[in-house]
Amino acid sequence: MRRSSIFILGPTLCLLRYDRKRPEGQRVDLETFIWTYLLAGTLGAAAAVAAQSLLAYLLALATFQQGAAVAQLFREIGRSEDDIAGLDAGALAARRWMAGRWRYWVFMLVFAFGAAAAPEELLRTAENIGFVYAAAAKLNRRYGELLLALFERVVIGSPMHVTSGLLIGIAASRGDFRGEAMSLVEILRVPVFLHGAWDFSLFATSASDENVGWVHPRGRSLLVVAGIAIATQGILALVVRNRYARWKAEEQKGK
Repeated sequence: MRRSSIFILGPTLCLLRYDRKRPEGQRVDLETFIWTYLLAGTLGAAAAVAAQSLLAYLLALATFQQGAAVAQLFREIGRSEDDIAGLDAGALAARRWMAGRWRYWVFMLVFAFGAAAAPEELLRTAENIGFVYAAAAKLNRRYGELLLALFERVVIGSPMHVTSGLLIGIAASRGDFRGEAMSLVEILRVPVFLHGAWDFSLFATSASDENVGWVHPRGRSLLVVAGIAIATQGILALVVRNRYARWKAEEQKGK
């Protein structure tokens, strides 16, 4: 667990080192760094988890309309891959039945956009830290699977988050520096849509493999997920490039 903490602190330490090398007048105040890190890892993470948990429960209740079905849903989602491997035939059949229900697909669709993408775009800062920390705790020193979790979040997830963060930043800056009135919906709609589409594609791929929640894909499903990841990142990068080019063009006109 201590080794994984070094990886978790890596990006923050690299950012701090980069900032300290800048000219003194351009450095960020150290107190700002510390408070941002502390608040993101405590209040930010707690707010994101609380919001997503409440939205997920209310959505499941509205979709399945029965307490027993909701309890079964979250029980199945909460199973680890090790737990699934030890299930008997009857329990696996129950998971397949749940994965094929239309109510579950409706839940996945609305959850991906409303309970996953929207809160994360607003409160995303500590998401990767929490995800990797939880993975390390569950895997009980199985470093191969921990490396897989790191690959998913760092190599695949982080570029998407950074790119959508740039998109949000460009949109928000238009209001601050160009005086354009932009609502929160206008700023977040493209990142939330692409984020939600990505999350739903993961849930749908897992459900197509007769799984409830997220279970790592294998074989053809893994290729499908890889293709969707490349396409989603490509679209995000293209949108950011176009928005930035538009910003620079308007800046040149104003000179």
